[in-house]
Amino acid sequence: AECADGTCCVVLYHGAKGEQCKGVAIWDLGGWVHPGGSIVTASSLCGLVRYNWRAHTNNHVGEDAESGQTLSGGGERVGTYTHPGCSSLSPSPPPPFSPPPPPSKPPPPFSPPPPPSPSPSPPPYPPGTTVFDDVVTFNVTFAADCASFNETALQRRLAYLLDVEPARVFLSVACGSVLVSVQIVAPNRPAAEALVQTLSAEVLSSEQAASDALGEEVIQVGLV
Repeated sequence: AECADGTCCVVLYHGAKGEQCKGVAIWDLGGWVHPGGSIVTASSLCGLVRYNWRAHTNNHVGEDAESGQTLSGGGERVGTYTHPGCSSLSPSPPPPFSPPPPPSKPPPPFSPPPPPSPSPSPPPYPPGTTVFDDVVTFNVTFAADCASFNETALQRRLAYLLDVEPARVFLSVACGSVLVSVQIVAPNRPAAEALVQTLSAEVLSSEQAASDALGEEVIQVGLV
């Protein structure tokens, strides 16, 4: 017989998982009371498979919970349980003998592949197309004079505004009105195109926009 529906049953292994692959007892705990006291109750064991049962307390040391017919405290054996993982521990039979395949034909002598054909030159850009290089250049003329102009502050402000490293922003300053030629070195063409878009939106749209963005009054601004 097995554990009937609605019955409180448990399986108890003496040792660790995988040490015992023979069938062990299934215990009905309907009338069982833990011999070591109320620290363990039948309801806490219902439907479980427990390991290291003998190690939990000295009350279990002499208990044969795997193959006995009675369980101290009133447990009744109602069936036999085999751990489902034990089938995976059985050695697989050796594969049937297959004769070795006949020797294959030797490969043909190596011939190097032909060199790739040269790529055709790209067509020329149509008139009016803007070609972006890795360097973005624009000029800006400030109303300030050279004595009060802070070149380092402008370099850092542009780097922050365009999210690039300050070392990629180069300034060439000519005095009179302060004419600054700005070169920003991008790592590649897509990055240069993104810089131009940001500059167009944040700086180059008007002198007022440039003044607001750069923190100085701007007289003229534009891409080179």
